[in-house]
Amino acid sequence: MRTAPIVAALSAFALIVACSEEESTSPTCVAPDQEITTYYFEDGGWVTHASWDASFLGDEVRIWLDIANYIREYSAFWATLDNVYAYGDLYTPEGLIDDFNDGVISPIWEGSGESCRMGRGAEACEANGVLTVVIGEGPDELSGEFRLAGLVSQDFVAHGEFDVQVDFTVNPEFHQTPETRVMLAIEDDNGRFPAMILHNTGYSSRNILGPNSDTLMRSTSADHLAGKLRITRTTCPG
Repeated sequence: MRTAPIVAALSAFALIVACSEEESTSPTCVAPDQEITTYYFEDGGWVTHASWDASFLGDEVRIWLDIANYIREYSAFWATLDNVYAYGDLYTPEGLIDDFNDGVISPIWEGSGESCRMGRGAEACEANGVLTVVIGEGPDELSGEFRLAGLVSQDFVAHGEFDVQVDFTVNPEFHQTPETRVMLAIEDDNGRFPAMILHNTGYSSRNILGPNSDTLMRSTSADHLAGKLRITRTTCPG
């Protein structure tokens, strides 16, 4: 839910739009030309997860979010997304902040003007700027493939340097269910995307260049029930 205190608190996180000397909150700029850096939030501060060369990523990108389960015969769980925000070279004069009800981040499944919509075997409901996704108990009647509620920004909202973040909350069953996922990704017009993902076993940073190119950059064990996911792109000097 978007409020003035939340925005003020977020601004205190030293948002990244260029390289700095503070390694705890900034990319190291070791990659040529551009660098993607992923983070998660722990013990009141950002933890750098992975950094890699981002020269493959197109200049204009969308923000992509989803909550999913990719295995049959699983337990039910719910997860929420809140406070999607971004800074850097955006098509808006100030930091982009979305509450799922103002036309920037929109559901990719059908429906409009309703508080609840169906994804692929999942229900997503928006209330007071918080999106709650419920994945029902399996087995999945939809061919046993997966259940997914996904959202994407309606346009290529960021270009050049950016800093995109989202808050998440999950219930304990999330970490007891194989192949669960809460994902924040940045996608270009060729379907290439870096992603920061909370799995049932922890966090993973992935670099995905197409259907047959998925590189795990780093995996970290964790059982967090609430936190933040973050992806930045920084143009390195020199």
